[in-house]
Parts: sequence; structure tokens; C-alpha cells
Amino acid sequence: MTKRQRVEETCGFGRPDRPPFVPAIYEHKGRLLGRSPSEICRNGGLLREACLRELEAYDPDILTVGVDVYNVEAEALGGEVRFFDGSNDVPAIVSPLLRWHGDLARLRLPDPECDGRMPLFLDAAG
Repeated sequence: MTKRQRVEETCGFGRPDRPPFVPAIYEHKGRLLGRSPSEICRNGGLLREACLRELEAYDPDILTVGVDVYNVEAEALGGEVRFFDGSNDVPAIVSPLLRWHGDLARLRLPDPECDGRMPLFLDAAG
């Protein structure tokens, strides 16, 4: 069974030859390149390279194209992210987006093609 067949069989509630191997290593992608999570989550070329290295190292059935998955959506909604170059610390949101329930009215649905780093991740996935 190919990787694709295995995943499609699983998604269709079938019986694959084995469960798909789908590691979500996120920040560890940086380690595969000797770079920090903050470096690779802001550079599409490094993110693509890290995903290819992950493919070689772990041979997953599906690649999870993500780093810093805790902040991408909040950043796309207008949150400020602090990055830590030269450190393995995970990028962090500087302050809450919502301070009281009235703040919900100002939020809008983010556009993954232009908001925050979402386009970078879409490009790397492509």
C-alpha cells in the first residue's frame, strides 16, 4: 500500500495495512537544519528545506507543514509575535488579542493568502 493509499483508506474509515505515520514535529524541524524555530517559521526556503529533511529522516506518510502553530492564527488576526533568534524558544504572542468580550466585534476572519505568516506556510506546503 502506498502512503497516499494508506492515508486515503484511513480517512475513508477503511482498514489500511497499518496506521499512517504522521509525526507533528513542529519546532524540531529547526533542529534538523541546525536553525532556531524562529528562523524557520519566518523563512519559506528554510521551512521547505526542513520539511524535505523531515521527509528524509522520518519517512512519514504525511508531512505536517507547521512550526510555531500556536501563534500563526493569532498573528493573522493582528497579534504581535516575539521571535527568539539563536534560541530554541518557541515564538510567543506579546499580549492578548482580546481583553474583554467587546473585543470580539473587531476581529475578522483572517485571509490565509495575505495575513501574517499564513501565506508562507501555504507556499511551503505547495
